[in-house]
Amino acid sequence: MIKLFRLALHSAWRDARAGELRLLVVAVALGVASLTSVAFLADRIEGGLQRDARKLLGGDAVVVTDKPPPAVLFEKIKDSLKPGGLLIIQGYGKNQLKYNTGGPGKLDHLYDDALMREAFAGYEVLVCNTYETTIQEGAGHSGMSALVGFLARKP
Repeated sequence: MIKLFRLALHSAWRDARAGELRLLVVAVALGVASLTSVAFLADRIEGGLQRDARKLLGGDAVVVTDKPPPAVLFEKIKDSLKPGGLLIIQGYGKNQLKYNTGGPGKLDHLYDDALMREAFAGYEVLVCNTYETTIQEGAGHSGMSALVGFLARKP
């Protein structure tokens, strides 16, 4: 056992004089530093995401109903948004009935600027835009469509 230890010590001393051991120590130190840096960066990113999750996290809800947009739905949307959070809604506008390319078939089931501004009164409205464009979202929603785009920030 002592002979084995002396042999290991002798080999390490020889490698240290030749410079090979220094190279190994530098490589290990560089590897440890790299792993530490990556772990630190990942921890910082995760902490930031946890802190701002409600601002950054989006939700995508498709609401299909044979009734007008319920006020309770808009209230739930308001409750789920953190102050400063952004709300993005795209829905079919009132002119959609003339295209018949998808969406609700009743006028009171469609959105317009006034409905959005009233439902989210007090929000900082960044965009409230009625527009017409061609969409391709499958067989039931394809062709020229009237849409309402709404972007607002919760106070």
